[in-house]
Amino acid sequence: MLDFGVFRELQDKNYFKLTKAFHGTVVWPHEQYICPDTLYIDSIKENA
Repeated sequence: MLDFGVFRELQDKNYFKLTKAFHGTVVWPHEQYICPDTLYIDSIKENA
């Protein structure tokens, strides 16, 4: 997903950190957002 269009900017770690919660999903300053269902379905379990 991060290889296409407006989402390429999210590859920059400093920009990625600018995320905010908004209406049940996450958004970035340049109006990129990811559907909550996509976040859930495409999530990867991280071992702590």
